[in-house]
Amino acid sequence: MTIYVTMTDKTAAEFIALHQRLGISRGELCRRIGIAPNSGTAYALGRKPIPLTVALACAQIEQGTNQ
Repeated sequence: MTIYVTMTDKTAAEFIALHQRLGISRGELCRRIGIAPNSGTAYALGRKPIPLTVALACAQIEQGTNQ
């Protein structure tokens, strides 16, 4: 059984916007945050909620680009 802890403010559109802002593919974003490309697709299409761990990894990558 998988339990998802999600951040409700991280949306599919924001997941897509992140890789676009970084100028990388969704697959590259998935590689950088350590998730399977299929999971990234599911998050980007809103098929699965974005887990807290993924949201935090995205925030860390984005924070790193702003410094």
